[in-house]
Amino acid sequence: MRLQSYLQEEYLTRISQVVRRGTDKSFEVFVNPSKKELRKLKTKDGDFVVRWIADVKKEKLYVWNGDGPLHDSAWLQINSGYLKKDIRKGSVVAGIGVREGNEWVNYEGDGEMLTNEYITSLKVKEVVDFIKKLKWIDNYITFTSWVENVHRNH
Repeated sequence: MRLQSYLQEEYLTRISQVVRRGTDKSFEVFVNPSKKELRKLKTKDGDFVVRWIADVKKEKLYVWNGDGPLHDSAWLQINSGYLKKDIRKGSVVAGIGVREGNEWVNYEGDGEMLTNEYITSLKVKEVVDFIKKLKWIDNYITFTSWVENVHRNH
C-alpha cells in the first residue's frame, strides 16, 4: 500500500458511448494520468485529442480519448452527477486537450466556466484567483497559460 501513495495516476473505469442503436463502445478513463497513459490516448484517426473534466475540490483530472462520450455523458457515468449543475457550483471545469510535440495543451473549454465569454468577463484579480485554484491541472495538460491567453486576447 505504501507504493500507492507515491503513484499519482490511477485507472478509474470504462465509460460507454452509444455508437448506434443497441451498440455501444467503451473508453478508458484515467484519473491524474501519467505521461505514458496520456501518450496512448489517440482518436481512431490517429489524432492526439482528449476530453477532460477536473474535480476542483479533489484535484482529480479525469481524462479519456477524444472520440469518447461528450463531457455531460461522461460525468454522469464517472460521478453520477450532472455536469452543468457542478460547473455552476464551481466544483468542476471541463475542456479538450491536444498534443503539441510531447506536451498536452488545452485547446478549448467546455461548459459555462470555460467559454471565452466567461473568461474575458473576469477582472484581472478574478483571473489570477481562477488560475491559482486550477494551477494543478498544468501537471497534466497546459491549462493556465490558455486561460491567460484567452483573457488577454479577447
